[in-house]
Amino acid sequence: MIDRLKQTLTSEEKTELKTAIESIDGILRSKGKQLSTEERRELVKARKGSDRYIGLLFEIARDCGLNLKTHPIDEVQPDIDLQAQLSLVVPKLETLASLANDTYNLAKAEVWSAFLDYYAVLSAMAARDNEIKTRLKPIVTFMSHANSKNQQAQATDEEPVEG
Repeated sequence: MIDRLKQTLTSEEKTELKTAIESIDGILRSKGKQLSTEERRELVKARKGSDRYIGLLFEIARDCGLNLKTHPIDEVQPDIDLQAQLSLVVPKLETLASLANDTYNLAKAEVWSAFLDYYAVLSAMAARDNEIKTRLKPIVTFMSHANSKNQQAQATDEEPVEG
């Protein structure tokens, strides 16, 4: 098992993260477009390593006076600029998303492992203590049906059950 994180975010850190994410979200939504799965599938995929040749190709086209009706250079140039700008941002965002996901999944796994250990001990204690047994009842019900599709469809991680 991986070492426990033993970390939490301060109120200031949560606020700072939320503000930064909202800022990035606002900028990207104002400049970008969310594609559907079908639209992503239909995109023309650039050859790996092509970024370094894009500027050169369009420079040659300009120098030769070439301007295709299907892709006028003046209309393509903003996309060239945006691609270049985002090529610096996207890898960092992907790395941060991976870090956030890994940290979240590690914390969730640690919590679940501890949950199972506490559940085992409290279940044993419930055999001798009716108050514990009563308070554990929603958890026992959840645990006994956790693999059923109906239970999974009804369960959410957003609303904790209070005892």
